[in-house]
Amino acid sequence: MEPQRRELLAQCQQSLAQAMTEVEAVLGLLEAAGALSPGERRQLDEEAGGTKAELLLKLLLAKERDHFQDLRAALEKTQPHLLPILYLNGVVGPPQPAEGAAREPFLWSKA
Repeated sequence: MEPQRRELLAQCQQSLAQAMTEVEAVLGLLEAAGALSPGERRQLDEEAGGTKAELLLKLLLAKERDHFQDLRAALEKTQPHLLPILYLNGVVGPPQPAEGAAREPFLWSKA
């Protein structure tokens, strides 16, 4: 993994692991993209709850091949509201509406 991406992922690792709720969906996408071997997937399947996301990120950080974009794509498909964590040093923003979703206009109330 590129040093900048490794550092970025290491910095937000704890926040991302804690915020990730759709871990199984992310694992499936990463396995399909070739970012996880069948053995790594079995190892992750043996973990429980929150530790699964932590182990996933540790595995990705330990790999020589860069899977940052695979992780980003998996998060974009499953939990797009977590993407800011990757780019804002672990700060979680509010969930964003799906692309193309109608946004409610802000209405000023008269007093």
